[in-house]
Amino acid sequence: MNGVGSFNATNLTSGAISLTNTIALLTVTGIIEVPGALVSVTNTGGLTVSGAVTTGVGGNIALQATGGVLTVSAAVTAGGGGTVGLTATGGTNNVLVSAPVSSTSGNISVSAAGAITESGTGSFSTTGTLSTTSGTGQTLSGAGTNTVSTFTANNLTSGAITLTNTVGTLTVTGITQVPGAAVSVTNNGNLTTTTAAISTGPGGNIALTAAGGVLIVNAAVSAGAAGTVGLTSTFDLIVNSPVSSGTGAVTVNGGTGGAGSGITLNAAVTGGSVTVLGGAGPDALTVNTTGPHRSRSTVRAVTIRTS
Repeated sequence: MNGVGSFNATNLTSGAISLTNTIALLTVTGIIEVPGALVSVTNTGGLTVSGAVTTGVGGNIALQATGGVLTVSAAVTAGGGGTVGLTATGGTNNVLVSAPVSSTSGNISVSAAGAITESGTGSFSTTGTLSTTSGTGQTLSGAGTNTVSTFTANNLTSGAITLTNTVGTLTVTGITQVPGAAVSVTNNGNLTTTTAAISTGPGGNIALTAAGGVLIVNAAVSAGAAGTVGLTSTFDLIVNSPVSSGTGAVTVNGGTGGAGSGITLNAAVTGGSVTVLGGAGPDALTVNTTGPHRSRSTVRAVTIRTS
C-alpha cells in the first residue's frame, strides 16, 4: 500500500500514470502525460493539486479524494477530447477549484459529497459537457471565467446551483434541485434548454439569463410550490416547452435588445402570477395557441408590458 505525502510524475512515450495512495493529505506537485494516455490519482484522504496536471491530446485525467476534500489550486488540463473527472467522497467533503480545469472538447465531470465551489482563478472550460453532482450546492462563479458549451447538474441535499458562463451558446441539458434551494444560470451569450427539465422542489427559485443573447426554452422549466421562475434575455426569448410554478411568480423578460427582438410563447406559462415584460419590435409579443403544448394561462394575475 502506498502512503506518500507528495507526488510528481512525468511520462515520455506511452502508458498510464496511476497512483492509489492512503494518507491524510496527498499533494500532487505536477504531472505531465503523453497524448492518449491516462492520469489517475486516488487518495484515501484529502488530495491537493499544487502543480499543473496535463495530458496530451486524448489523455484522460481522474483525480479522487476518497473520504477527503479535493483541492485544485493548479491547472488541470486534458488535451483534445480527453476527459477530466474530479471526485470527493464521504461526509460533506468538498471539491474546491481555485485554478482552471479544462479540456479542449472532452467532458468534465465533478462530484462532491459536499459542495463544489470556485474561487480565485477557478473555472471550467470545454466545448463538451460539464456535469456536476453535489450534496450541498454548487457555486460556479469564481473570479475565473467559465466557458463550457453544455451543462447538466444535480444537487442532493441543500445549497444553490449557480453557474456564470461566457460562450456563444450554452445548452443546459437538465438540472435537478432539492426543495427550497435556488437554480441560477447566466450565460453571456445565448442560452438554450433541451433534453431534460430544469426543476426544483417546493420553494426553490429558478433564474435563467441570456445576457446579450437569445434564450430558447426547449425543455420544461418547473419550480415547485411557491418557487419563482425568472426568464431573462437581451434579444429574443422563445418558450417552446412548458414553464411553471405551483403558486409562485413567473417573469418573462426579453426582447429589449433592439428593433425586431421579441417574446414568443409556443407553450404554457403558468404560476401564481405571470408577468411578461420587454419586446422592442412591432411583433414584441407572439402567443401561439396550437400544438401539443399550446400556450395557456392558469394564474391569479397576468401583467403584460412591451415597449
